[in-house]
Amino acid sequence: MKIQRRSRLSRINKLYRASVFALLFTLAFQTIHADPLPGENDRIGWSADGNRVDPDDWAATALALSIFAKMGWQDKLVHFDYNNRLDKTYAWKEAENYESTIGGARRFGFNQEVFYDAQRELEAAIESAKEEINKSHEGSKFWYVQAGPFELAYQALLRADPEKRQYCILVSHSEINERADKWKLEDGSPSRGKDDCVALGAKYFFTEKQGLDKFGGKTFLRWDLVEWLKESPCEEYRWVHTRFRATAKHKENGLDASDGGMAFALATGDLNGNFSPKLKNFLGTDWREAPSGNP
Repeated sequence: MKIQRRSRLSRINKLYRASVFALLFTLAFQTIHADPLPGENDRIGWSADGNRVDPDDWAATALALSIFAKMGWQDKLVHFDYNNRLDKTYAWKEAENYESTIGGARRFGFNQEVFYDAQRELEAAIESAKEEINKSHEGSKFWYVQAGPFELAYQALLRADPEKRQYCILVSHSEINERADKWKLEDGSPSRGKDDCVALGAKYFFTEKQGLDKFGGKTFLRWDLVEWLKESPCEEYRWVHTRFRATAKHKENGLDASDGGMAFALATGDLNGNFSPKLKNFLGTDWREAPSGNP
């Protein structure tokens, strides 16, 4: 009896392991396409640096704007601050960032009045984000993507109505950006990070890391995966490729638009995107055409 029982349990365990393996195999290779993460009446904000250390934002911002444009979210993107590394900046990096940000806003039909250069319009940028938080409620949340340090978001949350902070969702894919104490403030205190924002009442959504085989990194050299952008009949897509190349000049030829993966995640619900085939299928041949089917 004991031998038969052990044999039966062994068969059950084998069947269980086989079922789990089959499920994991299916999930690993399944193209996931859900509804967009933001609700119909939700709004989107974006906060990026790109003016001091890593120039990945030059590529990521161009990519993000192309993705949002493909979704027809020109009116849904209600706030965009950039150059938000506040301790030190470089003019030449600001110029490259301007081309990707304002150049992208112009090419893809976004309202340039909601774009704020944190080096020149810091107060206006904080107030704009604060107002979007204050407009928020259960039926209209504010998804505030953090593609740089969290200090500006913290300042906006600090000024916002405490009852409204719960409807602000901070989106991130990088623990590095989330860290506090990136620099010292004027009074000598450390800059704030993700945990400080959450302590004020904001919600937090981690999209999983979006770098390397998803949307690149410093050591990612698979330019063949974005050749379709370079060869696209769409002028704006070809421009996005030039911003990839502008970034690569300062990243040892690395293809890095990793922050842009957060835009893909919001637009598709897929946290495991990539340049090809998913982004390629999603963007299609023209951003003016509505996305069709699974990416």
